[in-house]
Amino acid sequence: ALGGTRYFQPVGYTIGWGHFHITDALFEKLRTYLRQLNHGYADHHEYGKGPNWRLRTIKAALTRLGFKDSLLKHGIQRQVFLCSLAANTVDILRGSGADPDYSNLLSVAEVSALAVNRWMVPRGIRE
Repeated sequence: ALGGTRYFQPVGYTIGWGHFHITDALFEKLRTYLRQLNHGYADHHEYGKGPNWRLRTIKAALTRLGFKDSLLKHGIQRQVFLCSLAANTVDILRGSGADPDYSNLLSVAEVSALAVNRWMVPRGIRE
């Protein structure tokens, strides 16, 4: 990367939990079931009420139906990246209370040059 800046640094992999294998139709049936139980997850979802409402809703319904949490372990790992937009990102994530230091950000011209060299030139040669 230009100037030593790497915007996306790989930090590891997920362990393969999720809900993408639960169809929208099945999800709606699970919500209907929770509504019958007067469970709050059926309809009360809004920003700031916790992470991934859909996952929590599915888990709540499956638990009440007697299924184990492991039903949501699909085993397909996904790579996780850290995007350090500030030079002191790690300190901030550790709770330092510091203001972000953006001195390591690339200029628009530098990002444009990287994009041209990485994607546009090779595609132009291939095409």
